[in-house]
Amino acid sequence: MNELKAFLDTSFYGSTCWNRFRVIHIVLGNHTCDLDTAISAIAYGYLLYKKNGLENSNDQVVFPVLNAERKNLSLLLEHQYLLRKAGIDMGQLIYRSDINFEEIIASSIHMGITVKTYLINHHILCQNDSILAHSICGIFDRRPISNLKLVVPTDFTLRIEPVGSCATVIAMEIYQTNQHIWNLELAGIVYGAILLHTKGLRQVKNKTTDQDMEIGLILHRSFNLEEPISTYAILNDLRCRIPPDPYHMLIRDLFCGDYVPIAFPRIHISAGTYIKKRGAKESLNQLCSDKKVVLIVLIGTDPSSKNKDMGVFFDEIIQSHITNFSEKLRENDILLRGTYYNYTVFDRKLTREHTVPIIMKVWKELNIILPHH
Repeated sequence: MNELKAFLDTSFYGSTCWNRFRVIHIVLGNHTCDLDTAISAIAYGYLLYKKNGLENSNDQVVFPVLNAERKNLSLLLEHQYLLRKAGIDMGQLIYRSDINFEEIIASSIHMGITVKTYLINHHILCQNDSILAHSICGIFDRRPISNLKLVVPTDFTLRIEPVGSCATVIAMEIYQTNQHIWNLELAGIVYGAILLHTKGLRQVKNKTTDQDMEIGLILHRSFNLEEPISTYAILNDLRCRIPPDPYHMLIRDLFCGDYVPIAFPRIHISAGTYIKKRGAKESLNQLCSDKKVVLIVLIGTDPSSKNKDMGVFFDEIIQSHITNFSEKLRENDILLRGTYYNYTVFDRKLTREHTVPIIMKVWKELNIILPHH
């Protein structure tokens, strides 16, 4: 019997009649919904389900939420591959667009429902999810805590591990608390997520740690899983496939700044090439409108040359700041490569994870005041 699938089917059904439960556990990944985040949310949700003995519960339910829109499911190729191997239909998972947190929190007040939220692979709620702030009782992340402002209940769980993959954090939690819940399907998806974020368990600087290696190898040996390098190659190929539509390229792997109007899409072509594609400018404008941002920072990588660059798109209401913004980036050793009206291309040496704080700092230093619009 596929116990992981049974859990996810129970959760999916429960999400359609959530108001009949007394306790709702929401396991929420970050809004990039990359493979590491999605698998970590599913795995921790399964841990809660088993730890609390909820197999036949009519009082409690666990919702592992993929923080993405269901309509973009077709873009998540590596997710589909890995979950399909585990016998899981991604159409039967819970997406952020499926669930109304505002309604659940409001109902919890007058219906006596207890809501418990666990943040996975992030520790600061985005504005869209801020209604959950007072229900947070657990955080599992691989990044250091920064500016954490939470109302902390007595049963709060905090686990921060400086590793390469959040799936490693969740695996460590499972091994240390309820290791008997491991099965082939759970091990397979956690292993795959770790492989993709450690380049196949290779020692990569600032990417792979001893804990990632240890957990990955334990899973590999315990469940006779596929070789790391070949599995990584398959998953990475799927992750790097370029959607034909320029708008889908932007939302395929998108991070939006917390409470700042900046979006950071990671694309698998160079930022310089992207702007030359038909429909690119219209797609950038559409993303500004859809996500309510005024600055888009594209993290580009040429798939053949591995050349890295960064494209910065300025909405028309902040075009007057292009020169000052470029100068500030130069001060941070990010050099201008070319300008296309309100789109500038820079050389890039850092990952998105390390680029975001620089852009945020520059934004703050320029003190850009947005007109009401």
